[in-house]
Amino acid sequence: MSTGTGVAAVGPAGGGINDGTMAGYGRARSLMAHFSQGVVRGLEAYGLQGVFARKNDLEVGGRKIAGLGIHCTATGGLLFHCSLLVDLDIPFMLEVLNTPFEKISDKQIRSVSARITTVRRELGAQVALAGVREAVAEGFAAAFGARLSPGRLSDDEQRDVQALVQSKYSRDEWIFQRARVSDSDGFAGVKSPYGLITARVTTAGEQLKAVYLEGDFFCSDRALAAVEGSLRWHSTSPERIHSTLVEVYGRFGEDLGALPMESLANIHCSLPFI
Repeated sequence: MSTGTGVAAVGPAGGGINDGTMAGYGRARSLMAHFSQGVVRGLEAYGLQGVFARKNDLEVGGRKIAGLGIHCTATGGLLFHCSLLVDLDIPFMLEVLNTPFEKISDKQIRSVSARITTVRRELGAQVALAGVREAVAEGFAAAFGARLSPGRLSDDEQRDVQALVQSKYSRDEWIFQRARVSDSDGFAGVKSPYGLITARVTTAGEQLKAVYLEGDFFCSDRALAAVEGSLRWHSTSPERIHSTLVEVYGRFGEDLGALPMESLANIHCSLPFI
């Protein structure tokens, strides 16, 4: 199974592009960076500069605008997938995703909004979805020197699709499946010289899935989003967290002056499930 943002890459057991090793992950990431250039060229048609970043994202101006996925079949076929955000209702998204907080606060919505952008938000215009699709198609043709022509599924392929829907994708076992590693949710706070810092955290095994920070401190939304984003799908290792924070604080400097790095580096130790 491959998805746009939850899984970077998957493949058949023993022979996939992501075999669980750093080499396998590096190969998957390299392929995503390569094929993402079609989307990047498509965004350029609107004057937007897309950059491949993190595990499997495309960013514009430091904000995520697309999630990427890649899948390798047992016969050597490869599927590249991109979820490009043309528009987004963030409160509705958080509700649908069943965000594990008792109540979605305005500050949490602003925090997500600071990390994510859309084509329409960047352009300040209600561009048509069909136009974005056409721009991305032309972007792939330009990036890879290909000539694309419209096509449709054959009757046999249509029947195969319907058979898969009936036998797999419409069944409760597929729709309501759960991850093999259950998520853990919690929050902790620490007192800093500038006030209380509270972290709401979701983990999967030894990975930080999401981190939301709030409290009695002042810093720019952009800098705070950079801190939270850098810890998404990140190891819970204190050493690696510290190393990542050093890099982020090195880039944002004064914007994070009221959010002491050492206080933030230690807050995860107070979480009951780490």
